Amino acid sequence: MQLENGTLIEKGSCVAPGECQEGVYALTYGPHASLWVSTACCENNCSTLPQQEAGPKAKPNTVKCHYCSGNRSASCDSLLVMNCTGKQTACVTLNGTWSRGGPQILKGCATPEVCNLHENATLGPEDSGFHLTAKPECNYLTPPTQPGPHATVTHAKAETTICFTCSDVHSCGPLPCPEDNNYCLQMAGITDFGEVNPVSWRNGFCVTSKDCKFGNSIYALTYGVGFGF
Repeated sequence: MQLENGTLIEKGSCVAPGECQEGVYALTYGPHASLWVSTACCENNCSTLPQQEAGPKAKPNTVKCHYCSGNRSASCDSLLVMNCTGKQTACVTLNGTWSRGGPQILKGCATPEVCNLHENATLGPEDSGFHLTAKPECNYLTPPTQPGPHATVTHAKAETTICFTCSDVHSCGPLPCPEDNNYCLQMAGITDFGEVNPVSWRNGFCVTSKDCKFGNSIYALTYGVGFGF
């Protein structure tokens, strides 16, 4: 397994022939966040790794995928879009945990082999890989490019702005904006009611250019022990 900082981790184990799943698994879930895993099976010493096709050496293909990574209790913004490279032709969402870590979501470009992994499988070595808590969610569609967070302010836009609307912090869908409200405003937060668990929420709204102040504004209020938002 090669980590994003270039570190190469090699592990070997003895398995029965039926437990041998060979393949090269590559996943990119951010501009500088990637994971590459090669599994080889043999009757003798497995010391030769196949040539890597990941990272900066791989050329862009025609596939575009939404990407994000984050804790399940925080928002994983699926509106960001990246160009896939090399043999990463599937858009994938992985739910699982890193070793000794909490629940995580990884979303981005992947090789089709990642889609064949099953629940409770580990992407990489058991003690340092990503443990899946559900079967990977894959599709091979090319989503439209969404407007970035620092778009130039204009009062006339030729293309329709696609915002989003959420039923909960993890489930959001596209929301086409009308011509007179052609900017997307995102709001997200956490509300704490003391005795119950904090509630995370997020949503998007179609607004006019004068209502949209680019950048990040954070508001916080604590009005009692364990009470705030």
